[in-house]
Amino acid sequence: MSLGSSNVDLQQAELRLQDKCLKAHGYVVPGLVTQTVGALSVNLSGALGLLTVEGARAAGYGPLIGQSSTAIDPVGAFVQSLSERDGKHFSVAYNGGEGAKEESLRIGRMVAGASTEGCVALARIRIYGSISNFLRLTYLPGEIVSIGPEVVNSPAANDAFRGYADCMKKAGLDVDNLNQARQLATERFGSRQAMAPPTAEEVSMAVTDANCQVSSGLRDRLNDETLRRASAYIAAHEEELLALQELLTTARINAKAALGGLGS
Repeated sequence: MSLGSSNVDLQQAELRLQDKCLKAHGYVVPGLVTQTVGALSVNLSGALGLLTVEGARAAGYGPLIGQSSTAIDPVGAFVQSLSERDGKHFSVAYNGGEGAKEESLRIGRMVAGASTEGCVALARIRIYGSISNFLRLTYLPGEIVSIGPEVVNSPAANDAFRGYADCMKKAGLDVDNLNQARQLATERFGSRQAMAPPTAEEVSMAVTDANCQVSSGLRDRLNDETLRRASAYIAAHEEELLALQELLTTARINAKAALGGLGS
């Protein structure tokens, strides 16, 4: 469960370290550090649209709804403001540029890879100890992830979704599932820039949504069903998963030290 949860401290530390590294190269990327992270509630089934009540109060629907793509991606917006020549120089500083060396790792049925050069890689190495560790902690084994669709469509999940839909309808929101809630939120609030604070109306709907998810037990039901279906795999790979948890603990310590060293 811990390995499948959102690690806001790691995400924020990585962005802060990237920002410091890029500034050392002479680049100031607006919005890189202030972009919203951690508003969502991550679950093992991979269901998109789960919220925490705290995240909903702070960021509304955050990146779930259709905000400006350039605002969601501060680096992309910054690159577009540069000339082609300067953009290539920035790319080298940021992630090694075209032809940068990569490290790849087979994780279950998939192969994941990431650059070993540039500020992004340096930040990840500082926090995780190596690019390999970053990949191992970022990508859950494919054997667990692949059962997500089965979980979302299971009788246990369907029962929780019915409770969620009833709660939302009682609040005046005519939606039956997370996708419909996200679509409705996009229609109502999707025009705002990602860096702009959510309106009171967006926060109100997001908090209602999050509370309905809690009251219906949706996230817990999805996680419990995932663990039940993945129990054989988890038992067979217990040593590997415990080793990943040790890496995660160390990464959190490194992230805290990095954030402390950079100031608040």
